[in-house]
Amino acid sequence: VQVVTENVPKEKALTTKAVKSLLLASVLAQQGKFGAYAAPTDVKVKATENPAIFSVSFTTFTPGLRESERQVLVKVCPVGNALVLLITGTTALRFKKQQAVLQKVADSFDAVPAPSSRLR
Repeated sequence: VQVVTENVPKEKALTTKAVKSLLLASVLAQQGKFGAYAAPTDVKVKATENPAIFSVSFTTFTPGLRESERQVLVKVCPVGNALVLLITGTTALRFKKQQAVLQKVADSFDAVPAPSSRLR
């Protein structure tokens, strides 16, 4: 799960181009989960039947600087002025076997704002 508060697109229905830009600035960036050893390459974002879930494939690097092809599902949940992203995936070779389970996880995820309170 990653919370994105900067450069959040203003439109409600996100396009694949907006999601790719968002991922490149967060999850796939150097400070993100998949960009720690070098920026991922060959990033491809596809829409799915669910407009809040996107299929993303890319090549990232392992700690030994070997290339690793990855396939992930990203569910985008707007909460206030931020976006909460659930990233669930695996290597490209394992993805087909685990796709049904990963899809169930993505479908079940939801993020809602915390109730407002006068407490600080």
